[in-house]
Parts: sequence; C-alpha cells; structure tokens
Amino acid sequence: SFKMYAPPYASYYVDGEHQVYGPTTMEVAQLYEQFGLELSASEHEPADHIRCLLAFAARLAATYEQRGQEEFVEAYWDFVALYILRWLPEFKQLVDDYA
Repeated sequence: SFKMYAPPYASYYVDGEHQVYGPTTMEVAQLYEQFGLELSASEHEPADHIRCLLAFAARLAATYEQRGQEEFVEAYWDFVALYILRWLPEFKQLVDDYA
C-alpha cells in the first residue's frame, strides 16, 4: 500500500482532522467558481491540491497585471493567507522529514 507522508492538500492541515475533501476543499472550489474558473474534467485531484492553489494564485496575480483592478490584489493576498500560508510550513516540514 501507499502511504502519503506529506499530503499536498490544504484541507488535510487546515480542517484539523487530517482528512482530504473537508470544508476547505469546498470553500476553494466555490472561490474558483466565483472567479469564473472550474477544474477540468480530467483533473483528478481535489480543488485544494497545492498545484491548483498555486495556479489559482498565479491567475489572480496575472489578472491584476492585465487589468490593474485592485480587487484582484486583495483577492490574491486573502487567498494566499487563508489557503496557502496557513499550512505550507507544516507541509514543508513533512517534505523535509520524509524526503
């Protein structure tokens, strides 16, 4: 069997139960929808996978660069603070420990 020592999902760390597909997954998916994005049908990871989170943050930054609308800067920093920075140190430590 395969054990994941450093799960790359925000809900695993943020929701406090070390489970995936928690409330954080749903919150992130709703944010994607709010900004007109949806995960591809071929995407087999939850919306709170680190790859998806970083791609969305990059999209917010790029949209600000293109449009210059301050709402995207605020959305970017709120998103990063709530859904990336809160768990990234613990994730990094696990990656370091088990690499």
